[in-house]
Amino acid sequence: VLFPALLYWSARAKWTIVLPRAVYDGRPLRGFIPRALQIADYAQRAALVLCYMGTLFYKSTLLGRVAFLLMPCHLHTKGLLYLSFTTARSSFNNKLAFIVLCLNWGTWLALALPDTADLKMPLEVPHFWISHILLVTLPATWLLRRRYHIYSSWHGLVATCAVFDLIAIFPVQILSVLFSRNITYMMMPPKAMAALFGTSYRKFFGLLCVPTLILITRYLFANIFIYSGCLHRRVSHHERHAALQHGHVHGIDAAAAANSAAAKHEPAGEAARDAHREHASTTGACAVQEEMTSHMEQSPVKSGDVAHQSASPAPRLVRHRSRRHNA
Repeated sequence: VLFPALLYWSARAKWTIVLPRAVYDGRPLRGFIPRALQIADYAQRAALVLCYMGTLFYKSTLLGRVAFLLMPCHLHTKGLLYLSFTTARSSFNNKLAFIVLCLNWGTWLALALPDTADLKMPLEVPHFWISHILLVTLPATWLLRRRYHIYSSWHGLVATCAVFDLIAIFPVQILSVLFSRNITYMMMPPKAMAALFGTSYRKFFGLLCVPTLILITRYLFANIFIYSGCLHRRVSHHERHAALQHGHVHGIDAAAAANSAAAKHEPAGEAARDAHREHASTTGACAVQEEMTSHMEQSPVKSGDVAHQSASPAPRLVRHRSRRHNA
């Protein structure tokens, strides 16, 4: 009951966006790095599809291996495949991308402590490494491209922990008993974990290890891109306007965004102010010129004064004549 309640509470809560996703207008990308990231993104999605087709082949060929499709890394792959072929504008997809990102610690453990003892078929070991590397590099590419929002609230972390406990521990643990398969290492822990915690492995893993790993993954794998300068930059006026039109920006301070936009577009602002000053001075000169003409019609002056007026700068003399007339 606890984990469904946590998932419901965190899903209904407002998630604070620390960095909004980039809104593309459909025009071709400019610059070598954006184009290279786009090519790498699509190439990794295609490779992930091929790797998962290989996974289905390997797990369905031998009897008794289909249940291993419920392992956390395979569930992670299913989540990335869903995100690869659905829109990034959906609020649900943005939250799911954050959860998938925070669950990446399982892939790190699989790469650090690989379990390839049962991989006997041809090219199954290289397939293991390629598929797990894609689970790390594809979310990193999406971070660099700013495909999804980055959230800073605790609701996403609570939702991630609840999702992992609901999907990868409680139901899958029952299936492990039914199929007699050690799917999530709940029936038989790895040797290193068993030596450290013994019979308390399941309690430690579910209540302490999983939340800690989720927290570390979120800050190492997301904030390192935000605060290192590789990804974090000021949101321009055009990006914020487009994001507001799509209704996705909720956690950015409007005044800070406006100040950053003004600082970024300062030359254009100076040009506009100069044009405004020029227009104001021209309008003022025209008004004073009309006043001078009206004054000359009312009180004629000598020809020498007219010649002196034409030889002097018009605005200064006009204002001088206007002050004399007012006096």
